[in-house]
Amino acid sequence: MERIVFSAGLPALKVVQENERLLWRVSEVLNAPIEKVENTTERLVADWKEARHERERLLREIADFTAKEYLATAKEIRGSKAITKAVKEVSVDRLIKIASEVVTMESRGVIVLCGVNETARLVVMAGKEAIKYGINAREIADKASSVLGGGGSGRSDFAQGGGTLIDKVPEALSKAEEIIRKQLEEGQ
Repeated sequence: MERIVFSAGLPALKVVQENERLLWRVSEVLNAPIEKVENTTERLVADWKEARHERERLLREIADFTAKEYLATAKEIRGSKAITKAVKEVSVDRLIKIASEVVTMESRGVIVLCGVNETARLVVMAGKEAIKYGINAREIADKASSVLGGGGSGRSDFAQGGGTLIDKVPEALSKAEEIIRKQLEEGQ
């Protein structure tokens, strides 16, 4: 048994009028005549998808370039390469992409990036060799984030954290470097 729902009379007319009103509104937004709304929408969606792919490609290129730049200035600590940086007005997704590129390029690398906006967000990643040396990203994120008035969590290779005390970012990054040194000393 199937149930059929339908409108008749005045309610049906109101539904048709509302649909027509919406179609006219879409036509205005797209700046296209009603008979071309379908084609215009398909073209716009295709353009949007292409732009999204191009954006992703450019973000990968920026992450690659930035990772190389950060690795050039990395601190050598007990056989590992450590990077701690504060970055203003950068999304967490971009921080993750940069950190991921660093540990892909350098398996001994450990990177702590702090994105500073209205709040501070930490991204911590460790390469495979750095983990073998004793690095634990979760501990770094948690303890450095506590300086920022927040907390952190994650895995040994990738963790995130943050807090609201953005004026304490330099102190949090110093804490992160201190923890990295301690972990590397204990791991060897």
